[in-house]
Amino acid sequence: MRVVPDELLMSTEEHWLGDMMSNSIVKISMADIPELKEVQDKLVQHHAVIAEACAAVQVSSAIFEKMGLDAKGRPVTAGGTHSRRMALFKELISWLKRKGHTEAANAVSNMDKQMRAWLNKVVIKRWVAPVSVQGGVIISNDPKKPPGGQSLHVDLKEVLGLAAFWGLDSFALNVVDGSDKYVAKAEAMLAKGMSAEEVATALPQLQVEQVQINAGEIVLMHGFTVHGGAKGVAGKVSLRAHWYLQAKPLAPKKKGGDTYPPSVHREINAKLGVVYASPNSPKAC
Repeated sequence: MRVVPDELLMSTEEHWLGDMMSNSIVKISMADIPELKEVQDKLVQHHAVIAEACAAVQVSSAIFEKMGLDAKGRPVTAGGTHSRRMALFKELISWLKRKGHTEAANAVSNMDKQMRAWLNKVVIKRWVAPVSVQGGVIISNDPKKPPGGQSLHVDLKEVLGLAAFWGLDSFALNVVDGSDKYVAKAEAMLAKGMSAEEVATALPQLQVEQVQINAGEIVLMHGFTVHGGAKGVAGKVSLRAHWYLQAKPLAPKKKGGDTYPPSVHREINAKLGVVYASPNSPKAC
């Protein structure tokens, strides 16, 4: 997996983004980005109360449940609780203010503001397609539950875009490098009337790699890249923020929606690195 070095990202005016979107992810240290490093330092100061807020306002989302396929090949939620949780910035900031944690609320708000400004300056202005920053959540692990991984998935589908992560703490992602182009290719072949078996035969067997993200690092990846949060560490919350860059607003997620699995066809999923532990349950990685 190729990680684009900071000096290339910060110095070149060429369309490095196009190359990254083809086959790589970009991992960037905030050490040389003063406006982001300052925000990260503030977040570290208020880490404990931000983690408390994440637990208080977490939203229930099928994205953190193990997924399976029904008899017609459609993704369904297997049920049960998971150690992964998600909190919207708006709800986090509101809770922190209500509890009198004004400085922590300002730190979270400033993270969102500065990240959006940086993405607009460094990424969006270099991209030929019209895109905007969407979303804004903090993902964490519940330290009171056994650590678990996240099922492999893609963040976007049918819409060109990127996923962006901010490591408040260190964490790891399982990534299928190069899968973005094959997800798009598979969808195009299916649209032309090819069967899932024919499409799977045409795809190479891709492998899952683990990428370690340190606290104070940013990650950008193609929105079609197959990935999932790696198994967490027991007792550690591992806070990280998450945004999307895409051409249209995020549509509400619903059962059978377009994020799990990368494709609804088992044969194709297997080639994209999605491994099933049983006939109806993909392995959480």
